[in-house]
Amino acid sequence: MGNASSKDSTLSPRISEETVSKGIPHKLSASYAKRASFTLQYLLSEPSSERAFTVHIPPNAYYDVILYDGPDATYPVLATAKRNSKWKEDFRIILPGLTEDAETREELLRRTTINNKMKEGYWFGIQIGDGPERFEWRASRGKQVKSIDGSSWGWKLVRLGGRSEEDIGQEDGEDDQVNEEIVAIFGCDKSLGLNKIDYPNAWNKKSPKNGFVCLKVDNSTPAFDATWNWDKNIEDVHSFPYVRFNHEDLPMRLSDLESIRLSTDWIYTPGSPSKLPRDFSNSVWASNKAKLESEGVQANAAWDFFLDDDRNRTLYPQVAAIEFMVWLGRVGDPWWLGRENNTILSNVTLGETEFSLFYGRNLGGTHVFTAVTRDSQDVLSFNEDFYPLFEYILEQAHKHIDTPNDLPKDPWLGIVEFGTETWLSDGNVTFTAANFGMNLRGM
Repeated sequence: MGNASSKDSTLSPRISEETVSKGIPHKLSASYAKRASFTLQYLLSEPSSERAFTVHIPPNAYYDVILYDGPDATYPVLATAKRNSKWKEDFRIILPGLTEDAETREELLRRTTINNKMKEGYWFGIQIGDGPERFEWRASRGKQVKSIDGSSWGWKLVRLGGRSEEDIGQEDGEDDQVNEEIVAIFGCDKSLGLNKIDYPNAWNKKSPKNGFVCLKVDNSTPAFDATWNWDKNIEDVHSFPYVRFNHEDLPMRLSDLESIRLSTDWIYTPGSPSKLPRDFSNSVWASNKAKLESEGVQANAAWDFFLDDDRNRTLYPQVAAIEFMVWLGRVGDPWWLGRENNTILSNVTLGETEFSLFYGRNLGGTHVFTAVTRDSQDVLSFNEDFYPLFEYILEQAHKHIDTPNDLPKDPWLGIVEFGTETWLSDGNVTFTAANFGMNLRGM
């Protein structure tokens, strides 16, 4: 079937002979596999055997999620999920028939909240014996989830049986209820590295074939070093090597955001240093920057955020309504949207650093806000709460742009990344980011 099947609207799920004979494993490990052509891929593997299943999350495709009955997309499609066009946060799940001649089955997975406490959940109903029963996935930090080695949070699937909506609504929504029947558990294991993703992200099709970006990841520091060379000026960004931060509460409504403290050290170094740069002092930077600019390097160091009024679109940069960038420094004279008319929407201070906020729209129509340090200051070490910037987006931005009705009123914050936009270099250069982290708190 191949990767092209993600754009096919006629996929018919079926069960492989192996799955028919062996069934679905009772225990699976989930790991981030790779990203190819903007498609997120996760591998579900059985620890005690070589059996594996693949989950694809393709952007701008007919299906939102595709589950393959094997380790890659060449295997049969086992199930698909598509967002319901009427209820945007519900999903139509298509499952294979249980026998060779049986037709595929459709189930509706509905998003809900537990007892109006804004605890996210997803429920579905299926036929059990002589009548329908309801099951619900609930976010959890309870002892059942923590019983999985390395897990501090996750999800539990609770069997609600044939209980009425009134009975379900009377539950307190807390973890570890005595009478609840848990039939499945999903735990997030930090050792899998799913709390962050490092990616070289050479995305521009106009980039020359002899250019490159190479990423080296140091999980112990933590740090990453991106060596790149793009010697053709296409008047656009060639790549954005980054680290992306995942969190159990993301995506989150801006109105629910109380604090988002972000920290990082960064520096640029000429060439491909044999000893990885870990000195982020201003004296080293002054020497490095002078040489980099003499070689025509154009690049920045920036935080990048994506927001939308649809929580799922926040995870796809190419379709999110808002991109928000915070530049901590730059080399050369790279360009940002809104700079051409030098119209500053506002000045916002984070800690001891003042930023000027600009606005523009890219070719895809995305609202792009860019916060640039005043007086071209380069901040090599930064550890501050970014909430004042998001507060501006939530409460003030619509008052200062030409199309305020087109801006989401209370968007979700999804993607949080730190990296470098690379424009131009006459030789190899290395961007280093280290000691980064995120501390997120909601209301």
